Amino acid sequence: MNLGSEVVGDLGRLDDSAAVVDRRGRITTFAQLQRLAESFARIAKGNELGPGDRVLLEVPPGVQMVSTAAALMSTGAVPAFIEPGHGDDVYLHQVKTLDPRCRVTGNAVRVAQTSKRLREALARRGILVPPPTAVPHIRTALGRGQTADGADLDEGAPGLSITTGGTTGSPAHVVHTHRSLAAILQRIGLIIGDARDIGVDTAAQILGAIALGATAHLIGGNGPRRSMRLAGLIEKGSIDTYFGSPSTWAPILATGFAAGPELRHVILGGAPVTKYFLSGLVDAVLPSTRVTVVYGLTEHGPVTSVDGRDKLAYTGDGDLVGVPLPGLEVTIEDEEVVVDGQKTGDVGDLISDAGRIHLVLKGRSKTMIIRGGVNIYPELIEPIALEALRKTTEIREIALVGTSSSDAGEEQIVCWYAPNTDENRVRKTVEQALGPKNSPDQYRPCDSLPRVGRQQKLDRNLMRSESAP
Repeated sequence: MNLGSEVVGDLGRLDDSAAVVDRRGRITTFAQLQRLAESFARIAKGNELGPGDRVLLEVPPGVQMVSTAAALMSTGAVPAFIEPGHGDDVYLHQVKTLDPRCRVTGNAVRVAQTSKRLREALARRGILVPPPTAVPHIRTALGRGQTADGADLDEGAPGLSITTGGTTGSPAHVVHTHRSLAAILQRIGLIIGDARDIGVDTAAQILGAIALGATAHLIGGNGPRRSMRLAGLIEKGSIDTYFGSPSTWAPILATGFAAGPELRHVILGGAPVTKYFLSGLVDAVLPSTRVTVVYGLTEHGPVTSVDGRDKLAYTGDGDLVGVPLPGLEVTIEDEEVVVDGQKTGDVGDLISDAGRIHLVLKGRSKTMIIRGGVNIYPELIEPIALEALRKTTEIREIALVGTSSSDAGEEQIVCWYAPNTDENRVRKTVEQALGPKNSPDQYRPCDSLPRVGRQQKLDRNLMRSESAP
């Protein structure tokens, strides 16, 4: 089985249909994408890349990234992705542990890497450029006379590597096989359904859309720019589906935005989806527009999905994340969620409703706070405190983190909140909402909560370190 060869071969069946539309409206057809992939496969062979060779990709999500990744996979090489949003030292450490044979760097990225000042200026605009490394660039002049035929691979052969670990000293390089990637694409297909024009953010979403024969519309940009671009695509009727992070929607909802009938499906994943946010989103779309929330893991891709309106209606403890997707076994061991025998670090439970098993999350074991002999899960109680604060203050986001105290094995709870407002009022509201068992010990006001990565997840590591006594 060679998934890369299959994807490249399938591109030709849609010929001149639009495969990718970039943020400037430029169209790349399936036929053009196939030619790009075949051309790069020849370059990869000219560089004598083959089964198991790791190749670091420093290319923004888009046509080049997708065609390059598919081409490398077709030769048996392993395209490797590392998130540049955690800082230079972390990135360089992750590259060192990955130990790639070579790298493919986009032209714009290559130029930006020549100047630290330029990279810093781009970072202030939300454009993340990785630092330069000693890993040699692939030689693009090679490959003439080579064929684009794919390698003969076992379905268990490594296909793609994604580095996780954030700011930890021991990053994990999650390697997907050709078989596991095919299963992930199949599950993405079940979620996307019959979508034809999909607004996307990441390489995985682009590849998922293209593999299903849909057109991927690249939103691009970061922060408010990305959000406004998404709003523009929806208003123009350019997309019928959005597949990406809830963080892209938040600034749009704050403007009172209302989507029309052209938007038929909103799929949210990559970050927790609170009921408050979900309520605002459901109000902003038509009743006929489907809203799907996906719970996924780097190691497995999408794991469960739930209808957003069912998630809102759920009144039990924890966060309803839905029914496990076909092909995955989800179990609970000592309160921890286990997917296909692998512990996830998530704490949860399985419940039965209408004859179907649903997964309910109650927190993350690594964010769990131990105080007074009691396990406290921030993700479980933060929505409760935030709902109370929104009724009486201008607070729009909070996060609870644990920091070591003088008592062995004990922690103190620090509540970060934004925007800055009267602490006494915040303290009183939170204590009334959470009760003495869960109430914070300290409060830290800020203009906005620190976030990290392309998906703009809360940077709990930074908040934890800055809260330390």
